[in-house]
Amino acid sequence: MLGDDKSGRSPGPNAGAGLDHALGEDDGLRGVERTKLTRLSLEVDDRSGEFVDEDAVPGVGGSAWGVSPWYTFVIVTAAFTTDNIAGPYAFQQSGWIAGTLFFIFGVATSYYTGRLLGNQSIPEQDEASYPKITERAFGVCGHYFALTMQVLSYFTLVVVLLVKLGLWMSLAARHVNEENRLCISTLIVVSAAILAVLVQTPTFSHVMPLAALSIAISLLRLILIYVQMSSYEMGTNCSPTYEIPEEEAGSQVLTFFRGLSTFMWMLGGHGMFPEEIREMREPQRHFYKALNWSFVIIVAQYVLTIVPTYFVWGAWTSPLLVDNLPDDNTTSAIVILSVVWMFIEAAISNLLLCLTVEVHVYNLSPLKQCLREPGTLVPPVVKRVVHRLGVVLAQLFFGLMLQDAGVGNIQAFVGAFGFGALTFWLPYILEMFRVPNYRGLHTVLLIIGVVVSVFGMYTSMASITAATSGGLFSSECRHLDLLDPLDGPCIYDSLIVSNDTFYGNDTVVLTETQP
Repeated sequence: MLGDDKSGRSPGPNAGAGLDHALGEDDGLRGVERTKLTRLSLEVDDRSGEFVDEDAVPGVGGSAWGVSPWYTFVIVTAAFTTDNIAGPYAFQQSGWIAGTLFFIFGVATSYYTGRLLGNQSIPEQDEASYPKITERAFGVCGHYFALTMQVLSYFTLVVVLLVKLGLWMSLAARHVNEENRLCISTLIVVSAAILAVLVQTPTFSHVMPLAALSIAISLLRLILIYVQMSSYEMGTNCSPTYEIPEEEAGSQVLTFFRGLSTFMWMLGGHGMFPEEIREMREPQRHFYKALNWSFVIIVAQYVLTIVPTYFVWGAWTSPLLVDNLPDDNTTSAIVILSVVWMFIEAAISNLLLCLTVEVHVYNLSPLKQCLREPGTLVPPVVKRVVHRLGVVLAQLFFGLMLQDAGVGNIQAFVGAFGFGALTFWLPYILEMFRVPNYRGLHTVLLIIGVVVSVFGMYTSMASITAATSGGLFSSECRHLDLLDPLDGPCIYDSLIVSNDTFYGNDTVVLTETQP
């Protein structure tokens, strides 16, 4: 923060005003440059003899975190949060009425908690992180609770993405070499190897080009889905129902809560808001504008995907949305785009996970590459590379272990457990500790978030247990193929053959067949 001194005392709201006046309004000095004028700390690089500005390195002086323009937040947040392939399936699990109501409620509350996290993070931008803002309310216990939730949430998120990458890469390869196609488990290993390279991205500002590509992919994928939906008369060939499917070993209530957990998956992602604010230039001016634009992009993509696809397929909506599309070159393009999107999603998720651990546990600065700390032999960049490779290896282990647990099930669990806490109920607790305003409203919203999280975790864990009853670490060499809905888009008995194995009975067998 501007004018912070080394004692940790925070300045008053008008701190730095005299400097602003002296420099003038149009001098172009903002953020890091202005802070360097007010607090310059130099040390000697013992390798080169040159002076090094501590404030130019995030995590040392602190102020240089705020170097990213506001649109970096928009691009990274929109890219990370938008999973428009999951949207129609969430409605398939919830139905029109409940799905619409919870989508509206979820958007409103996630936007609101985003503003709350901004209120809690901006005053202490230099040290903004979820563990830090939770520590102010609950002390060291709060710090480690938030740190644990962040680590577990984004760790399991990448496990889900690795399993999905194995499935979707199997689909992508089906026309390349049908006879010698790699097994899904092998493709999960290949995905982890690629991710091990992508995960070396230092900060959010460095990942912005990938995030921009992710948004472009989502938009192009949406256009191609529209093209496929209009290429044949799906809507006139069958009359889909919109009832919530009832599980063979469950009830509509359990399915309903698992659907709500999927909505948490779709609208979560606030676990990285404080860290993004830490890197933002002048967040007190730009954060709320950035948040507004992020939600415009997120909501628009979800609405444009969910409404037409669920209207056409209803209860026949597949967890693997491309299973509802013709098996042709356009659908293959959708599959390939989805694979690239998942790699970027996994890279962003692991960036937050690794940054959190490196800053709070290992005290590693992300921009310190080769400059060794006094008394150490290993440069920071080596520590960072080894740490991030270890994280990916651990994720690979659990991805292989849970590859038969059902992607929809694991996805719902991550939504209910991690995203539910970091987005849908923990921000209310932090706000009630910060200011006394609206405590009644925050208490009600807190209770709703906790209830959905608890029931969502229960239903998804029950489904994971049932799906893995035959054992973990599948030894079979499996592939995933698309079924051509042109052969009968309403013949659900054949569709369940594909999804039952890989999604853990996430869908229901409908015996009625219509021509």
